[in-house]
Amino acid sequence: MSFNSGKNKNKGFANAKLQRKLPQPRTFFQLNCNGLFEHPRFCRNSRYDFTNPNQTMTRRSGECECCPPDSYYEAELKKVFEYVRENQFHLCYFSETWVYGEDAKGTQPVTEHPLSCGPGGAQNGGREEETWLHKYGLSETYRAYFSLQHRNYFGSRDTAWAGNVVFVHKDVQPPVKILRHADISLTQGNAQYQGRYLEFEFPDGFHVLTTYMPFSGFNDNRSRTKKKIALRKTLDLAVRERLVQLREKEFVWMGDLNVSPGPLDHFLGEPGREDEYAMSMQEKQDGTHIEDIDDRGECGYTPNLKKRFHETVRLADGVDAFRHLSPYTRIYTQPHPAPGITRWDHYIVSKKIIEENRLEECEIYPDKCFSSDHCVVTMKLRSASEAATNSSKKKKVFEENDDDSKNSKNMSMLEQLRATSIDMQQLRAKRLKRFANQ
Repeated sequence: MSFNSGKNKNKGFANAKLQRKLPQPRTFFQLNCNGLFEHPRFCRNSRYDFTNPNQTMTRRSGECECCPPDSYYEAELKKVFEYVRENQFHLCYFSETWVYGEDAKGTQPVTEHPLSCGPGGAQNGGREEETWLHKYGLSETYRAYFSLQHRNYFGSRDTAWAGNVVFVHKDVQPPVKILRHADISLTQGNAQYQGRYLEFEFPDGFHVLTTYMPFSGFNDNRSRTKKKIALRKTLDLAVRERLVQLREKEFVWMGDLNVSPGPLDHFLGEPGREDEYAMSMQEKQDGTHIEDIDDRGECGYTPNLKKRFHETVRLADGVDAFRHLSPYTRIYTQPHPAPGITRWDHYIVSKKIIEENRLEECEIYPDKCFSSDHCVVTMKLRSASEAATNSSKKKKVFEENDDDSKNSKNMSMLEQLRATSIDMQQLRAKRLKRFANQ
């Protein structure tokens, strides 16, 4: 997908100065940034050794020879924001920021404050001019909204990888309502749900749900594995309930959903071996403590995960945007080999958007990872007027093609008649000549 072209390159989707603000976003960007906002805190070699059930999370240090220095991640983050600024996406979603914050009592995360350049947020000394938006030249064009993980839970292997940040372009009208995990029947005091869910309601009843689903695969700790499976199931069902409430409206559900819906969405080296990774993990690790056999296996591949995902999409009248536009394409949003290359980052749009012909593009960019283990995924929607114009053009082309087909058939019949007439004339001439000779 090319968001820029020719003379208007720097203006991205806003090719001309908008006279009035858009009621809802039409261009979307998402990236599981893998802690890029806070820079990776653990040694990458130990983090990605999924084959070792007894591994420990080795913390990075300035002397860690196997990991790039902080300056490298700083440069990568700058590239991300340059990409956003160049394309002027209406809504940008970053999951797994690892950014945390808490209130004065230290019990709940801060959700309404500028995202500071250091841990703890603006309430711990961060100034407005030090925020990420200001630092990278985005403050004039974007507003930022946050769902941060709890400070006290950072470092826990179960809960460390959360944190959601959403940038909304100022050419779009501000959301009229914002919902977080506690607003969709998830326990307010459970820190494991924090930093995973943000929902925006824009004018005209347009909803955007951004979700980072927990990784709920096998673990060397039995009680932890059960806990993660239960956490994932609770969040899956809560999101389903919310989407069913919105099924009559226009919505976009986006994020790292940690599920591989079908055989085209993961690849483990050879055709026909798509589910081998899940099976191998089940064999390598003792999964007998998991009561439901369909919960056994690696995250994203288990039968229960897939079943819940497809049931949610069905009950919400949703459509997988990428698969709708590219039904036979094999491409991945996590292009790195651990724990297997897969498509885990999705846009699920309401059926209403499809019926109104508003879905224009949905693209995956494996070459744009910015040091993350995931890559950029974008989507573009048409406005209602553009959709109507596009539909009328398609109808006209169809009718013209249909007329051409009719004309072609008519011409074919005329040619046949002419040919038959010529044959009859020749036959008549032959007969007259024969009679004359007699």
